[in-house]
Amino acid sequence: MSVQKDSSLDNVRESVGETVIPVDVAAGNGALPKNGDANSYAAGADRYRKAQTERKSYQMRALGRKTLSYQKRQMFTNICCISCCPLLMVVISSILGKVIQGLIDKQQQIMDVVFCSNLPALNNVSFPIFNLSDPAVPTTPRDSIVGAKQDKVYHVNFQLPPGQYFAAGSAASALGGQQPCVMEFTKFYPTTGGPYGSDPQIGPNEAWTGLDSTYTHEPRRGWLSPSSSPPLARSLLQWQLRPWLLYSLGDGVDPALIGTRPGPATVPINDVIAGLNSTAPGPITGFPTNSTNGVVRIPFVPASQAGGLLGTIEWRLAVEAETTASGAGGPGFGVQGVTPVPYYNLTAGNTPESLDDALGNAIRAVIDRLATIDKHVLFDTSPSDTDVAGFLVNASIAVKNMPYGAIYFREINHPAKTYKYTLQIANDLRLSRGAGFPPQGLRQVLQQSQLGNAFRSFIGRILFPFGLSFLLPIFVIIIVKEKEDRILIMMQMNGLKTWTYWLTHYVHFYVLHVLSSAVFLIVGRVMRLEFFTRTDPGLLIVMFFLWGHVQVALALFFATFFSKNRTALVIVFLIVLCGVIVSLATDQLFGFTAPAPKAYLIWPPFAFYRVLSVVNTAAFSRRQLRPYTMSRVVPGDEVFTAFMFLIVEIFVFLAAAFYAQTVIKSEFGVARKWYWPIQHLLGKGKKKEKERAVAGSDEEIGGSNQTLVRTEELNHEDDDVRAERLRVLSNAHSPASPLIMRGMRKVYQGRSGRGEKLAVKDVTLAVEENVVFGLLGPNGAGKTTLISILTGLYEATEGEATLAGYNIMREKESVYKVIGVCPQHDILWEDLTVEEHLLFYARLKGVHPSKEKAVVEASMRTVQLNGAFASRLSKGLSGGEKRRLSIAIALVGEPAVVFLDEPTTGLDPEVRRLIWNIINQAREGKTIILTTHSMEEAEVLCQRIGIMAKGTLRCLGSQLRLKDLYGSGFKLFFSARPESVATASAYIESLLPPGNYTKLDSFAANTSYEFTNEKGLVGRVFEEVESHKGEVGILDWGLSQTTLEEVFVRIISDAEAEAD
Repeated sequence: MSVQKDSSLDNVRESVGETVIPVDVAAGNGALPKNGDANSYAAGADRYRKAQTERKSYQMRALGRKTLSYQKRQMFTNICCISCCPLLMVVISSILGKVIQGLIDKQQQIMDVVFCSNLPALNNVSFPIFNLSDPAVPTTPRDSIVGAKQDKVYHVNFQLPPGQYFAAGSAASALGGQQPCVMEFTKFYPTTGGPYGSDPQIGPNEAWTGLDSTYTHEPRRGWLSPSSSPPLARSLLQWQLRPWLLYSLGDGVDPALIGTRPGPATVPINDVIAGLNSTAPGPITGFPTNSTNGVVRIPFVPASQAGGLLGTIEWRLAVEAETTASGAGGPGFGVQGVTPVPYYNLTAGNTPESLDDALGNAIRAVIDRLATIDKHVLFDTSPSDTDVAGFLVNASIAVKNMPYGAIYFREINHPAKTYKYTLQIANDLRLSRGAGFPPQGLRQVLQQSQLGNAFRSFIGRILFPFGLSFLLPIFVIIIVKEKEDRILIMMQMNGLKTWTYWLTHYVHFYVLHVLSSAVFLIVGRVMRLEFFTRTDPGLLIVMFFLWGHVQVALALFFATFFSKNRTALVIVFLIVLCGVIVSLATDQLFGFTAPAPKAYLIWPPFAFYRVLSVVNTAAFSRRQLRPYTMSRVVPGDEVFTAFMFLIVEIFVFLAAAFYAQTVIKSEFGVARKWYWPIQHLLGKGKKKEKERAVAGSDEEIGGSNQTLVRTEELNHEDDDVRAERLRVLSNAHSPASPLIMRGMRKVYQGRSGRGEKLAVKDVTLAVEENVVFGLLGPNGAGKTTLISILTGLYEATEGEATLAGYNIMREKESVYKVIGVCPQHDILWEDLTVEEHLLFYARLKGVHPSKEKAVVEASMRTVQLNGAFASRLSKGLSGGEKRRLSIAIALVGEPAVVFLDEPTTGLDPEVRRLIWNIINQAREGKTIILTTHSMEEAEVLCQRIGIMAKGTLRCLGSQLRLKDLYGSGFKLFFSARPESVATASAYIESLLPPGNYTKLDSFAANTSYEFTNEKGLVGRVFEEVESHKGEVGILDWGLSQTTLEEVFVRIISDAEAEAD
């Protein structure tokens, strides 16, 4: 005879062993025996507390070391995104700017020019040549001037104001804005030769021709000579000055010491010519002179002859021109006369304020006159010299009554040589531009220069925002990926605090931003882009400092709305792209002459992009704006306003991220109501929590709270479950039980008008040490919800539980240090090694730094992942190796309670048996809660089993107890020769109690029966069949008990038929 058994199951049992927990046979319900009194119970609970007293969680250390290990293996991301992206943005911007500038430069001839050269570049009247294409302009080879790049270097005897450029060829003839290199403010300078001291060859009777008001060295025969005036008329009108000032005398100043010098009338040109040609003695009418023969020879009047201080100043002659009627050549101009200058007009009043008023009135009057000038020549692409001179004449007439300034004399004392006065020189941008006109050459080069700057500025305005915003999507997907892969929830189940997690990511992201910004700034300086070289470095640092905080705050905010990594990447990238495009459009709309509306700055990227555009434009613009410095960032400045918005928005979006994290429903945890901040302030939330805590206290659960048990919900519990409730509520369980649940209940609020969903119904249970407790049940039975409550993911609606003596409601931080969790699916970082995973969770659970290496090594040995496996990345592990790593994570740090959720699902039989051995060895000194759909696994590993159905714990006990209560008895089957089947069947039926057996099947030579056990029946049947099998023709036979799977199916089938 051979007794048929599951040999593979027995082999495993032999290897892992089996622990039998004593059952109170007298009670007949499989309940654990009553142990000890209240004192021993309290002492047992305190055993775990004392073991954890010195343990603290090293969360910052764990997250910091994990981040460093992770970043070491993110070389592609670090090099490509953190370094290469900003580098490429700057390099591309520089290259495109240079290419475009090169295309623009090809449209004009580039020359090396030495202004104010010592080589003469003069025409036949000793006047500087403005046209560089003139053959008379001297040139020297490139090596004659340091830094020259062209083969020829041109030398000229004039200069250009800063910021003005010119071109050669036809454009040079229309060039305007040239300024003399030398100014002579007295007529007593000797002629020294050279281009700036040549003899003008003015005759004795022609001294008046050198009395021009240009204050420059005279051309041959003087500025006012009839032979020089026509060809130099434009330069004369452009360079000549008309100095006159207002003045006032302070109290105690003697007017006689100052003298008078009122503005003389203009001398008509005909009178001047007639007087100069006359041989009659006497001065020319209207001319100031010290001559006796009528010819003005020396304009200076000695102090002995002057009538005061003002009388000693040299006289000059300002040419008064006028426009003439249109002729064959168009509108022209003519000389009206000359006016002696400078002159001084005394104002009414003797205070500085009276001078200010007079000066202000003069400015307003001149501005009004300038507004009436015909400006059509400003838009002519090729104005003639006559047109330009006509415009200058009109502008000169408009500003002739504008004083150069004002003088307030406070004290004049010749004997003591004490002179005190205030000199006020006015300046107005509209006036300084009113008397000059930029010619075609200057306007052409200016436009090309501005166009080149505009291209480079526009490129920077596109690429720089991208280069500074690309990290935002990366930050978001890092957080969302950890959420999607359930890494975040795994860390929380191991005790990670939410604020620690966000703070670590904040620091992590900001460090990446600092590195990226450093690359951006360094490369920008190396490439010599104006944005980096001309802008105050301190301002750039402040700008990037604020933007880094804004990016991190936005990343935390955006991450709360996504659960899928790819979706987050696409949407956040589109947000960045649209932000850059919109900012470019709004820059064109708002311009830079006035600040953007403050409402526009509410969205942080718009505020930052606006600062970037304003600072970038200021760095490129060389005429209207000046580069930004920190001294300009003051209240009222647009950059200052944007900075203030950014500072406020950092805290706003951090608060918004925290709020969204609490109210947006996720896969795990319970979202708060949207109005919870108000509820908390009103005290309702605290009151509710307090009531819940009181309701869940030990005293009520153990005593009077027994009356709260809802009997209608517990009708489907068997006697063993009811006995377990009584045992726990009366504290009759072992005082060393690591897991105790009392009245655990979870109700989910209904949605869309649906009623409440009761997920867990008053589960009361205690599990002792060294026990693997199998929690079985179909999908939706409440197993996952119950474990989620115990591990801190969900909050119980009612009830209380203690893990290793710590209350899960009031002592969560301590609970996390004494539990281990192995989820159903492996939750691992692909780029961390086996050892790094275990070190991370060991630190979370409070393993001391001096012991963490030894603890991790022990965990790796337990799951046979030591040696070469320690340094292997998790993405290089097989499925079974990953599962062993997940179990090692659950076991690291010697937790008192371990939750294993289907630890061997999907694994091959060999790996399953290896993990079964690991679990059985690891249960020593622990309580292991095992959920599984494999009845074989439950039979091998579990010393106690509870089966749940629709939130109710239906039955509880050891395998034998459950089989005895819910099994269908025993099965007997045999094989016989065909001719002996009837005889053998009759023999077997004679051994079984009449009416207590069922013939299941009979096929040819095989027959099977099922019967209910009676006292001594199994032994008697076994002995009889074994003794007489040969006599009745039985060749082989077997006897087996009902399997756990059959028990499970029966209970679940009853639950479907009975439970609500």
